Amino acid sequence: MSFTQNLEVNQPVFNSKIFSLNNLNDKLFLLCGSSGNLKVLSIVAGALCVHDEFLLPQVSGQVCEASKPIIFFYVKRLFPPQRWVSSALLCSDNRLIIGDRCGNLHVYVPQFPDPIQSLFKLHSRLGVSFLKCKNDTLFTAGRDGLIQTLRVHDTDKDVLTKVSTTRLLKNYIGQYFA
Repeated sequence: MSFTQNLEVNQPVFNSKIFSLNNLNDKLFLLCGSSGNLKVLSIVAGALCVHDEFLLPQVSGQVCEASKPIIFFYVKRLFPPQRWVSSALLCSDNRLIIGDRCGNLHVYVPQFPDPIQSLFKLHSRLGVSFLKCKNDTLFTAGRDGLIQTLRVHDTDKDVLTKVSTTRLLKNYIGQYFA
């Protein structure tokens, strides 16, 4: 039994680099290209099929910071926002929840390219690293050591509301979601 499938793609999915690839379920995956362009794809009979396209919002004034040690002090360098996906989750009601590289969370619905809700700076500049939905509760974990708990509503507006924040010490984050 072979678990590999050779796929020959004759035309590019994007005209740029692919910055991230996220598995959404057994059949769908999410690709992120430059400028926050997103495509939900599947492989059908050896060919790529585009199911939907989305766009990460451009956040004016938001920058990602990086500190670089120079002898005895740190100098902060500012970079333009890094508009690519760091984690993605497809909920049972076909809502797509995306965590980006700057710590923001975005909610998308099919056939609409812009997010219906965005929560900015939910995590630090290191991004959202994990998303899990259980019943009507969404858990997000970031590389900043925080677990954010959000309530998922069935409305079209304000889908997510923040419930609590938990700071982890030096424990492994996986034990909370097993």
